[in-house]
Amino acid sequence: MNLARVEYYFSDYLSVIESREKLEDEIITDNIIHDLYIPDNLYIIGTVNMDDTTFQFSRKVLDRANTIEFSDVDLSNLFVELNDEKIHPILLNNDFLKTTYLKATDIEEKYRDYARGINNKIIKLNNILKKSQKQFAYRVRDEILFYMIENKKAQLLDENEAFDYQIMQKILPAINGSETSIRDILIELFNFVCEDYVIDSDVDYIEKAEKYLRDNNNIKYRKSANKIIYMLKGYVNDGYVSYWY
Repeated sequence: MNLARVEYYFSDYLSVIESREKLEDEIITDNIIHDLYIPDNLYIIGTVNMDDTTFQFSRKVLDRANTIEFSDVDLSNLFVELNDEKIHPILLNNDFLKTTYLKATDIEEKYRDYARGINNKIIKLNNILKKSQKQFAYRVRDEILFYMIENKKAQLLDENEAFDYQIMQKILPAINGSETSIRDILIELFNFVCEDYVIDSDVDYIEKAEKYLRDNNNIKYRKSANKIIYMLKGYVNDGYVSYWY
């Protein structure tokens, strides 16, 4: 999707999804072209390459998407055929996939206390991001809330694991730059995901962070902690922070 600037060819879609509203049991949008609308069973899933030959995503795109990174490869599966793995089909209809919510006020009363608890975590994250002007607004907050509530309803993931994925998919991809303040918020985010004061900006902070992860098995948001260390290494080695390289 990023061989050309996504904003150039995807801008109409990004604008139209802002017009979503509920009409009875359906989610409708403004039309794109004449009588062409986006139906509520259309989902956009795209693959991208992130390197110096491609265009990076803007904040506008990142705020409207969940970014899922596939970078781990198991080279030990030397003689395993793909069709050897037993894959069982799951029959799902659109009611399972489509969103229940368009705005935070749509959240049912029975889930509101849970949403408030998640929102308190989101506020803490955003207060850290503000220190380098990387804070987000209502859209990102709402999408994290909806993700967490839908996960709770379906009982798919443990709450901490689900929130870890949201930090990875919604928060960290939008952090980049060469400023000292970027390094500082990553250090503070590392302490947040570990729920401990582990590192500050002294010269050995990466070594201390890596040792902390090795010595502790109960890191609350371990995936995010590992990614933050990776991003901090980019700052130290290249003078630039990126989620990707």
